[in-house]
Amino acid sequence: MARVGMKHLVFAPITAENTNAAPTYGDMVVLGKAVRGNRTPTRYDAKLYGDDGLAESYNGMKEIGVEVETTHLVEDNAVALGIYKKSGTGDAVIYRQTQKPTAYGGCGWIETHVRDGVELFVAIWIYKVQLAPGNEEARTRGENLEYGTSSLSGTSMPAFADTDGDDVYYDLKVFSSYTAAQTWLDDQA
Repeated sequence: MARVGMKHLVFAPITAENTNAAPTYGDMVVLGKAVRGNRTPTRYDAKLYGDDGLAESYNGMKEIGVEVETTHLVEDNAVALGIYKKSGTGDAVIYRQTQKPTAYGGCGWIETHVRDGVELFVAIWIYKVQLAPGNEEARTRGENLEYGTSSLSGTSMPAFADTDGDDVYYDLKVFSSYTAAQTWLDDQA
């Protein structure tokens, strides 16, 4: 499948961990207009040699790196991530970054794929990830205008075990309509 688009980048903070079930989440927020989303799995690469040859190998999942990028991370939504603390109201609002770690939460988005000329929508929900902001850079306008974006990265970890006892990192579901994909994704929190 060829990936040709991405929309609806969302996050919901975890409010409770559950045994053998998905976490309970707080209010879901749209992080901003989606630019990019990456899932980078890291697998074990363990090998056991015996009798002068490879006897066993293991390549189970270790962790999944997650990187997302938005056109602009709205400050109020950064509060849900635990990046900022908000104080004050109206024109007196201040967003303050502290030493506290960011929140664990669920994160997802919808990818547009094309398979055999047919457009499909792939909704992805990562059950437990701790996202942190990347480098924030501002540049003056020069001869050429360059847009700046907001990036977040973190590591996904297993959130619960399924009925077979396997650790669950994320779900991926394919839809023929964008509306159905968005409904499913929004129902995850």
